[in-house]
Amino acid sequence: MADFMQLRAGETYRKRRNVSSSQSRRLLRFDSESVDFLCSGFLPENNERRGGALSARTKMEIFLRYLGDPGLQSGVTEDCGIHRQQIDKLGS
Repeated sequence: MADFMQLRAGETYRKRRNVSSSQSRRLLRFDSESVDFLCSGFLPENNERRGGALSARTKMEIFLRYLGDPGLQSGVTEDCGIHRQQIDKLGS
């Protein structure tokens, strides 16, 4: 490459955590099977994985966690292991 061109650094994403079956009831107020049911009924499966895209299950977990404890986006980000800006994007 030419010396005058600046290369952009690659994106680094946080490692996402999965909500286990035992945590599902406490954090989301739903059993894991109920979360799957809601996800399949309301959100189409998105196979997009570029740029750290969220799966339909993760989006439903974020939504249910937010409803269970509204206004505490930092808690949601810690539980799901994602950045707060992604939650802000889901609301718009």
